[in-house]
Amino acid sequence: MRKFRFRLEALERHRKLQEQERQVWLSKCLEKMRGTEKKLLQLDTKEVEARREFAALGTNSEATPAKFWMLDQFIKGQKVRRVELKQQLEIQEQEFTQAYRDFLKARQQKKIMEKVRERKEKVYKEEFRQHELHQQDELYTMRARLHGEGLMEDSEEENE
Repeated sequence: MRKFRFRLEALERHRKLQEQERQVWLSKCLEKMRGTEKKLLQLDTKEVEARREFAALGTNSEATPAKFWMLDQFIKGQKVRRVELKQQLEIQEQEFTQAYRDFLKARQQKKIMEKVRERKEKVYKEEFRQHELHQQDELYTMRARLHGEGLMEDSEEENE
């Protein structure tokens, strides 16, 4: 009997590759999302510092209307940038969610192929075992016949 060969091996390799590609895409989406979250945190930190500076200008004798105006414009700009970053983050979260779904689907497809392989291999092993048993039975039967025929000839010679 021939050695086990999985006929869908090319498809199995393809599905493994797909899973790896989806995993890479998922990690890139996560990395982008984390980068945007980091930018948002830095933006918030800068705004807090600007607000402290703005509050400190009121007690400072060097306060000028230009400084107040500049800090106020900076804070307003930070609010606009925050809204933009939050929108970007939302889009990236949706992309990440889609990437995760695709990854799970690819993983499921790979698992299906693995189970098909396991089933086919199990069937092959059982058929191989049956084949081996059949071969052994034939061998024992042939031996018994040869041995039996030889005994019969010996017993016939003794009777004469």
